[in-house]
Amino acid sequence: MTVIEKPDGDVLIKPGEVAVSKMSERYWDIIIIITSGIILLFTFYCLLAGITTVFMHLYYFPVILLAYRYQKKGVAYSVILSLLYFFMVVWFQHSQVIEISGALLRVLSFTGVAIVVGYLSIII
Repeated sequence: MTVIEKPDGDVLIKPGEVAVSKMSERYWDIIIIITSGIILLFTFYCLLAGITTVFMHLYYFPVILLAYRYQKKGVAYSVILSLLYFFMVVWFQHSQVIEISGALLRVLSFTGVAIVVGYLSIII
């Protein structure tokens, strides 16, 4: 990718190239908040309807976005988002030990993914 720096410090990127690193903080926040909110609402709906599989994989989107953009702080936010998922499962499936233990394993998986993505975004 060719990056040209102007004398005033702004960076020009060739037409057609995506400038992910140039997205404003506000856009990152909006994208992360919207995806997290939609997924939490969808989780609530699914658990209310008795659906306990498939939807939890959607959590990888905000987890990866958080960890990529905010590294260490993003990992902490990802853990909070994962725990919200876990507590919803406990609330709706309180008598299902297998579902609760599966949710706990998913929380560990979400946290592990966040740690790896956060680490990679720091070193790369």
